[in-house]
Amino acid sequence: MKVLFVCDGNICRSPMAEALMRQTLADRNVNGIEVSSSGLVASPWSVAHAQLRRVLGSAYQIVENRPSQPLTQELVDRSNLILGMENRHVRQILERYPGSQGRVDKITSYAGRDGEVKDFPDSGYGDVFAWLRHCHSIMLPCIETIADRLVRARDNESVASGITEKVD
Repeated sequence: MKVLFVCDGNICRSPMAEALMRQTLADRNVNGIEVSSSGLVASPWSVAHAQLRRVLGSAYQIVENRPSQPLTQELVDRSNLILGMENRHVRQILERYPGSQGRVDKITSYAGRDGEVKDFPDSGYGDVFAWLRHCHSIMLPCIETIADRLVRARDNESVASGITEKVD
């Protein structure tokens, strides 16, 4: 199972979601789920925003030195689930990559929640740190729910394909 989080520049929201999901899966000792992030207008010379360190704590190390990654056909093709932060991300992904239909959703919708994780200029927040904390407060419960869904889907795939793991 491969999950891809998408925002605009791949320096704030999608790396945050990636770090939170990777940390959540690691904390639960979950294997077999790959997590990455990209941006619709990402520049490959950018990196995760330094203010994310204050919000993510030790999970920041997961994305700290990784260059931002533009969304490509290859990333879309190898992803089982693509989660955008806003409705416009979902629309743009589907417009650019029509073959992604059925694998794209908004992070909040996929978690059964309302709303969007808005970009800084549209958020109404005056400083980046306050905005990032707000994004985190929206994302964290979504990530917990999505992690549960991914584990169930992975386990169902294993059972359907006849693969079973020994449970102690």
